[in-house]
Amino acid sequence: MSKQLWDPGAPPGWEELAHRSAMDRAWEAYYGRADRPLAVDRWGHDDNVRLSFARLIVDAGVGFLVGRGLGIEAVMAPGAAEDAAALTEAQALLDRVWLANHKDLFLHRLAVAGAVCGQAFARISREAPQGAEEGLPRIIAPDPRAVWVRSAADDVERIDGYRVCWTEGDAARADRAWCLDPAGARWVERDMERPSGGGGWASRSVRAWPYPWPPLVACQNLPAPNAYWGVSDLEPDVLQLCGDLEKVMGSMARILRLHAFPRLWITGARRTDLDLEQDGILFLPSPDCSVGSLEMRGDLSASLSMFTRLKEALHEITRVPEATGSRMDGMGRLSGSALRILYRPLLDKTMTKRLLYGDLVRRVSLAALTVAADALAPGLPTGRLGVRLHWPDPLPEDDTPDAATT
Repeated sequence: MSKQLWDPGAPPGWEELAHRSAMDRAWEAYYGRADRPLAVDRWGHDDNVRLSFARLIVDAGVGFLVGRGLGIEAVMAPGAAEDAAALTEAQALLDRVWLANHKDLFLHRLAVAGAVCGQAFARISREAPQGAEEGLPRIIAPDPRAVWVRSAADDVERIDGYRVCWTEGDAARADRAWCLDPAGARWVERDMERPSGGGGWASRSVRAWPYPWPPLVACQNLPAPNAYWGVSDLEPDVLQLCGDLEKVMGSMARILRLHAFPRLWITGARRTDLDLEQDGILFLPSPDCSVGSLEMRGDLSASLSMFTRLKEALHEITRVPEATGSRMDGMGRLSGSALRILYRPLLDKTMTKRLLYGDLVRRVSLAALTVAADALAPGLPTGRLGVRLHWPDPLPEDDTPDAATT
């Protein structure tokens, strides 16, 4: 693993490739580009129906997690003496950092990437965001597929190396790695690139990262014990159900295309003797001619029932109630208590995500505040500061139904 981290030319292991292939499939499903379950016939008829349940599942979870905003407050660290002046200055600087990094949009992108890939990453860069004040750090949400991690053999939570790969300019591939030095005292950052014309990797720079914590912070999307990567919202079983739903719907579309319209049949006459226009009058050349139509017998009730059962299973497995997709028929106006019962699975899932993403946001906020303070407020005691998050209620607030029932 050490060679894979520091040598970009080293081939990755099959488990890492399989994991990244799974992330690719999840992204394809999210964007509605997954494989078509039904083949297109030789005449070009495509009966596949794109339903994009994968996007609904991810976006519903992201909306409950960060859709109504997130308050980030600077506080004194546990055990630190209260310092009102420092808190005021720290809060103002923290607000400037998040304003420059478009906090709400960043959190949405972070949560979407984490839900699709199972792990969310945030990187601190000392380069200011475009158009922002110099000294303010940039907070980046890298593509999880581009991140490689090295952990201790006996502890997956103890990370001593990160690596990010991307394409840059005329380089076929660029690579940046952070790794603890042999003494474990500091993080070292190294940039490499490989020209598009081929050849080996060339080192561009090696420098020390000036902070005791790494510039990359990560969290699991949903807990996965004894593993570094978390559980995504689009695990293979979920994608299989999404594909099955599209297959059933596409099969119904094919049946309707082939058999929904009656087919006219005639005996005792030649085709040239008939006017088969839809709005024309049919003249039969002989009283011995017979006319009839072939119609589809039965309905699609079995297919519709199968679709409904699969859809119910999808909502139960993903803990995203069907009401999230605007299916509130016959429910009437629900009270706040009824909404909480209806959305209980998604609320429980969101509470778990708040524990995981909340830890990432706190660490990123404190790290960004430290970097900004070094450049813009050298006297700010960031070592005695902490961060508190204020999560809003994800459900709409309407106390009128509750008041009417009491």
